[in-house]
Amino acid sequence: MKNIFLALIASVTISIAGSPAFASSSGEYDGPNAFDPSWSPDGGKIAFSSEVSGTENIWVLDLQTSQLNQLTDDPVGAGDPAWTSDGQKIYFRSARDGYPRLYSMNANGTNELPVSPRRVYGFAVAPNQQSIVIEVSERIGAENLILIDLLGSPIHYVSNSEFGDCCPKWAPDSQMVQFGQAGNLWRVNAQTLQGLTQVLSMPAGKLVTKFDWAANGWTVLTRSDMEGLFLLSPDGSTVQGFLAAKDGNLLEPNWSPDGNSVVFVYARATDADLWRINADGTNLVRLTDLNALAGMMAAARLQPQSRVAHRVAATSPSSEDPKTYVPAPLEPTVAREMPPDLTLVLLFVAILSLGVIWLLLRYWFPGRARRLKLETNA
Repeated sequence: MKNIFLALIASVTISIAGSPAFASSSGEYDGPNAFDPSWSPDGGKIAFSSEVSGTENIWVLDLQTSQLNQLTDDPVGAGDPAWTSDGQKIYFRSARDGYPRLYSMNANGTNELPVSPRRVYGFAVAPNQQSIVIEVSERIGAENLILIDLLGSPIHYVSNSEFGDCCPKWAPDSQMVQFGQAGNLWRVNAQTLQGLTQVLSMPAGKLVTKFDWAANGWTVLTRSDMEGLFLLSPDGSTVQGFLAAKDGNLLEPNWSPDGNSVVFVYARATDADLWRINADGTNLVRLTDLNALAGMMAAARLQPQSRVAHRVAATSPSSEDPKTYVPAPLEPTVAREMPPDLTLVLLFVAILSLGVIWLLLRYWFPGRARRLKLETNA
């Protein structure tokens, strides 16, 4: 059985062999998408993957200049970029050798090197740059997490659940790893591989589909049962609504290094671009316009391998009023408990109503009829 956590987020994670179209509430969009945003440690750049040049490859957006650079030129596809804490390297995945492997390159796109010979379906680099947690398939139907020590120590299992594990994220101090398992969130001490703790348990049939762990301990996440972004408190006790979209889906959230902003993909019927919002719900801006970039590249007959810097004026923050059609904050400072499963609530109300009707038919109406008969006879 395929890992259910991954199967439900197949439309949000990268596909090395070809990216699926995003589906939004207003229809399916099959133009150039943004995937997997990853903030540089200095907060000045965002790496992401997109097929805007023809094949899914890795791009970097400079937030100061709105300039876009294509870093990889992989005919098979490359994605899932992640910066090292010193900003000097970017790790990524590619299937250029026939199966998905982990690679590294300099932050300017040079010196691409394989990191692990294993099939890697997800990964996370420790902030201290000593370890990497990789998601591998050791048996049919389930992915599990393995810790690779870059200093040469043996490989260790972080988790080996029969349900499969997914999407690891490190704590800023490199002590803990948070990951998904069967749609719920768990944490484990990466140093001792002890203390496995469930942080968030979703209602039956509901899944956490994507998440990121901030330096201040807060987790931003998406859910299978509700569109929008949600915040999970550091101790896992509260989930609150953060950002909702009037039209489309909000996907792939990623915290800034200081925990003050979130970058995410806003997928609508017309586009799927990067947006940013402050953690307090202010300063919502659009960061990319991949449709405009694709048109510019086609008009100039630019090829993916040119790797020249592209700048599109439309990638600057939009001057349009965001409240007319883009996500609006939902009181991000007010905690909201996760709502109960409405199906069960409605079922309970229906059963209770039937019980009341039965009591009325069984006792109240016959009794009232007898009383009226006695009064009439009297």
